[in-house]
Amino acid sequence: MKTILISLSLLLTINISSYSQSKVEAAAAAAEAGIKVTEAVLDNIWKYTGMNDKAYVHAFYVDVIAAGTSAGHVFKGQDGDIIVIKKRPKQRTSKDNYYHFTLKQPNGNWWKAINAIRTDNVFDHEMVSVSGSDYSNKVIVDYNEMFNYYIVLSKAKGFGVHTNMYWIKNSFDLSPDYDWTFEWKKD
Repeated sequence: MKTILISLSLLLTINISSYSQSKVEAAAAAAEAGIKVTEAVLDNIWKYTGMNDKAYVHAFYVDVIAAGTSAGHVFKGQDGDIIVIKKRPKQRTSKDNYYHFTLKQPNGNWWKAINAIRTDNVFDHEMVSVSGSDYSNKVIVDYNEMFNYYIVLSKAKGFGVHTNMYWIKNSFDLSPDYDWTFEWKKD
């Protein structure tokens, strides 16, 4: 959704480029304000209708541009988690549509996973997990899963109960041109 809104903003900016600088700046500011309002409305619609009966607790977007920097995209979850998501040039896999997901947890031994949840909100399969002394695990993932499932970051909570925590709302933006690392820095 953000990609569509940003594209709309760029289109508006391009179409008004023949106007004076002050009109262009005003139109750009109006487009940006429109994007922010639209995102807020969509977030509230999601909060009050979409989160009902979901197989996860929270949802977020991965900033795929920040993920390509040395610092990565630092996601601070509502449960106090800090997860750094990074993309790096893809290593060879057998097919173009396949790439690597690596899950790391350098500071803990509780179970963490990236799960595939069916669109009817039922757990389908664990894509990759770490637990105990297994601090890092790397798997090959089919990009089609980004479209066919909710991709959810999950962790063990109280009494070790496996809990689906964070849905990656833009999992389709996790391009197979890169390998992706999810490092659970703080739990």
